[in-house]
Amino acid sequence: MISATLLGAVMLVVPLVILAWLFLRRRRAVYLFSVVLILVGTGYLMATGATEEIGKLVLGGDKVVTAPAETAPATPAPQASPAAPATETAPTVPATETAPTAPATETAPATPAPATGN
Repeated sequence: MISATLLGAVMLVVPLVILAWLFLRRRRAVYLFSVVLILVGTGYLMATGATEEIGKLVLGGDKVVTAPAETAPATPAPQASPAAPATETAPTVPATETAPTAPATETAPATPAPATGN
């Protein structure tokens, strides 16, 4: 029996090569280039395992496992009891900005000695 990976690759390659032949048969170089691109793309899909999933879908045997949907947290967030009085918190005061300080003074580099014309 054929493996799911090989079946998935065949299911991808054969229709694409037939379509390329129908549309590009008069331009041989473009047709051959498209076949090479189809093979490269199928190789990538084989490396990522996508052709195996396609083969499993075609065979109908094993179901394809998908990532579970995101679920709600198991424990609900704590709620304040209505009998307890609400406590107010004082708003926080942002720290005051400090005045920019003057940059440190730098000494000017010494001027070069004038060149003598000897």
